[in-house]
Amino acid sequence: MSESYGKCDCVEHVNDFFTAYANVSAFADGLENGNSFNRGDIIGHVGNTEESSKLHLQFELIYKGKFIGPLFESNTANSFASDDGVSGDT
Repeated sequence: MSESYGKCDCVEHVNDFFTAYANVSAFADGLENGNSFNRGDIIGHVGNTEESSKLHLQFELIYKGKFIGPLFESNTANSFASDDGVSGDT
């Protein structure tokens, strides 16, 4: 991750997917590297880091080390999953 991201939470998902949440103002209380959590849990707080002018959050979707658009079509998701011989449920 780039230093320009400020504080960044990176979450590992199944099938070689990661999501990155950059420029957070603070991490959630008690959050440490390797923690597990559930959908809906707070992992960080929207911030204004580096030289930005407004509160914002930078969201990135990463598959096998490559940044991909977060709005990819479900057919694309199925082809990603089929690369590993797993189901299309990501």
